[in-house]
Amino acid sequence: MTCKKWLTIATILFTLSPLAFAGSMTAGLKYFKTGSYQDAYNEFSTIKGSDKERAVAQYLSGLSLNRLQRYDQSISHFEKALALKNDSKDLYYELGQAQYANNDLEKARKSFARSYKKAHKSAMSLYYVAHISQILEDHKRAKNYYLKVLKIEKRDKKLRQVARFQLSESLLGLAEKRKNVPKMVDKYVLPQMRKAFRTDTTTPLALDIKNRITELERRYNLDPNFMKNGRVLPAKRWTLSANQSMSYDSNITLSTEETSTQATQADSFIHNTRFNANYMASFFHRWVMTTGLSLTNTIHGERDNTTVYQNDGYGHGASLNNSFEHTAFKQKASLIFNYGYDYSEQDHLAQKDRKFYSYSHTVTLGEKFQLFKWGPTSIKFKWKDYNNHNIDSDSRSKSFIVDQIVMRPNRHIIVFFFQADYVDVFNNTTSSTDSYLFRSDYIISNIWPSYSLNLAMSVILLDTKEQSLTRGTEKTFNPSISLTKKINKNLKVTGSYNYTKNTSLDEDTYAYTKHVTALKLNLAF
Repeated sequence: MTCKKWLTIATILFTLSPLAFAGSMTAGLKYFKTGSYQDAYNEFSTIKGSDKERAVAQYLSGLSLNRLQRYDQSISHFEKALALKNDSKDLYYELGQAQYANNDLEKARKSFARSYKKAHKSAMSLYYVAHISQILEDHKRAKNYYLKVLKIEKRDKKLRQVARFQLSESLLGLAEKRKNVPKMVDKYVLPQMRKAFRTDTTTPLALDIKNRITELERRYNLDPNFMKNGRVLPAKRWTLSANQSMSYDSNITLSTEETSTQATQADSFIHNTRFNANYMASFFHRWVMTTGLSLTNTIHGERDNTTVYQNDGYGHGASLNNSFEHTAFKQKASLIFNYGYDYSEQDHLAQKDRKFYSYSHTVTLGEKFQLFKWGPTSIKFKWKDYNNHNIDSDSRSKSFIVDQIVMRPNRHIIVFFFQADYVDVFNNTTSSTDSYLFRSDYIISNIWPSYSLNLAMSVILLDTKEQSLTRGTEKTFNPSISLTKKINKNLKVTGSYNYTKNTSLDEDTYAYTKHVTALKLNLAF
């Protein structure tokens, strides 16, 4: 019991003259103070006397029964106290509490309204009036009273949070009676819920509010991260990453055109730096567009061998990747349309000075769907226009790509990948090739805590076409292994090893083997 209430009772006792009454009251108050509410009630219920004395006794009997949660009995004592003209400031509030607990909602609402008029716990009294109106589906009145609570209550963050949350629920009740419900929810309901959440994000109610926001956004297709086919986009729409790798290549290979390589028979350390920035946007809960920018820089440690350091290079690129989200085979699917531009400079003149090397435009059209229960399938067609500093290396290529992901019950992932490239070097047709890449990856995401293992094997069959008499169908075998350690949510470090063996009828020029070991740091935000 608060000090204010004790002062009120003391004043009542002081103004009541009969000493016997005061003595009986004192015994009951001692029990009440120590929490012996049943004993207190027993004392208060035996008090007789004038109307004024009995009014106090009935009021205190009701308080004792309220503390015992015997609300159905306390109501009659409070009503008798009112009939005897008891004017205790909290009487209507306590009566309202009992009536509310006893499900006498209309009466409870009136009692709390009178408590507000007597200026007792004004904000809480108004809150109960609003909340009971909401239960009675009188949402308009509930809205008005919740707004009054927020207007007069400035310090109690807990009450402000729950009042604003319930205000949003009342607004939802009003919105659901209108024609354009999603628009009303987006304009009036969700902004109030977000304000309620921001009032104090650490409370248990804040989590309930957050879940309620998500529920309403998805129910009315207002969640920008939730596509109509069920695909969920990440809440963070932008990503920034920086990669720094250092590798040792036992046999540097020089690209002579887009698909063929020759070995230099020289080894070197290679330092490669890459920056990426991407931003994702969604429209109409169907269309996802991701724009990307990239910068790369490559430096070879061997500075005395021209066939090595002429591979030093710089590049930048831009991409615009689009997907239209729909369903196929009763599962979520994506229609893919991508565009990419890449520009590169290279020390191809071996003057330790990078100059324009090539640029290209790439268009990809494809479909990602789930035909099999174990994972998604992707089919893509790609067209590339490649322009080299040497016009004899200019080419146009067409590609057909298929990949299948298999999600195993133990959460390991298997990826099967196939790509066919048909390269037309139109100014020098003897360099035109057809190539077929077969690759399989086995990924164990948590081989140890915070460690991921990737085992891969790829085979490339290169049809050299007009050079087939001297080179035949070249075959490239490339097993690899990588182990990634997650340092924290932003930083990863990866160690890898690749072995490459290329076979050719022209063994002196095109056949080679190489080993590449690398260490890479990846920082992402």
